[in-house]
Amino acid sequence: MTRHETEIRRARTLFDALEKRDCEVLATLENTEKLGDKVLLKIAKIFETDRCGRKGLAEESLLLDAEDNLPIQLAHLRATVLPAAEQQAREFITMLANLEENSTRLESELARVPTAERIAAVQLELDTVRKSYEAKLAELEALRVRKQTLQSQRDAAQSKMDKMSEDDMNNRFAEDDRQRILKHSLRVRETLGRFRTSVVSRHTTSMESLMLESFRRLLRKTDLVKDLTINPTTFEATLTGRDGKTLPFDRLSAGEKQLLATSLLWGLARASGRPVPTIIDTPLGRLDSSHRRHLIERYFPNASHQVLLLSTDEEISGPYYAALKPFITRTYLLTHSEELGQSNIKPGYFNG
Repeated sequence: MTRHETEIRRARTLFDALEKRDCEVLATLENTEKLGDKVLLKIAKIFETDRCGRKGLAEESLLLDAEDNLPIQLAHLRATVLPAAEQQAREFITMLANLEENSTRLESELARVPTAERIAAVQLELDTVRKSYEAKLAELEALRVRKQTLQSQRDAAQSKMDKMSEDDMNNRFAEDDRQRILKHSLRVRETLGRFRTSVVSRHTTSMESLMLESFRRLLRKTDLVKDLTINPTTFEATLTGRDGKTLPFDRLSAGEKQLLATSLLWGLARASGRPVPTIIDTPLGRLDSSHRRHLIERYFPNASHQVLLLSTDEEISGPYYAALKPFITRTYLLTHSEELGQSNIKPGYFNG
């Protein structure tokens, strides 16, 4: 509609301009002597016919009679103003619904507010509960005193139990020494089993010689064992005493059994010809002084190219540590923290 009215206004403007132009042209032609009246009438008729063809649109009525930028304004109104107003209206409707809901909820909450009589009854019940609570606190304090007394009795009983546990631990240490010998013997048999096809069958004689030599180097009684043989089928080691008879393992002392197990492992390592690191836990155990001295001087420096000794503070110390010190590269101290529940490693040794 607005575009059509724009065309109407343009047609009116053009019609006025054409009418003025035609008058000026005819006036100019009338002053020309070369044209006759018939020609002028014909030209005037042509101008009038052209104006009449344009007059229909110019005489149409304007309904809105708005400015030319009205379409732009209407487009802006439809694209921006009206959607924004619609969105704002929706928001207002939502806010109104929320307010109505909150109002309903508040009215419901107000309806649930107890009466003064109910509040008084609750207050009375609260006072009763408070008195009961104070009585329970008094009972709790009495129980705390009782708990402290029982704790003292428990600590005394725990102290007695710790003393009994310490005695039991000492007995277990003695049993552990025996089990360690058996365990070492089992490990030796297992090690011999792994060498069945590739080593033992070809080097039995060499291993026997090296094991016997290692055992004699560590023993205080150098003439206790005359010979050591290994059964190539069952891998059972047999000792021969100085009287030429078989020497049962049971006739060896606990220290001699430990040295025998060590000698077997040492002989195997020497027979293999390979530099295998050696790790020895509680290296001295419950050996006597002479056997300890032999291990310190003869075994530990020569057991392997790399030897790790896991010693307690009562094993390698004093003169034993001094004798072994020239062969020591590094020392570390493992300390256990009861509070953190972990062990820490730091450079150094028990003697500083």
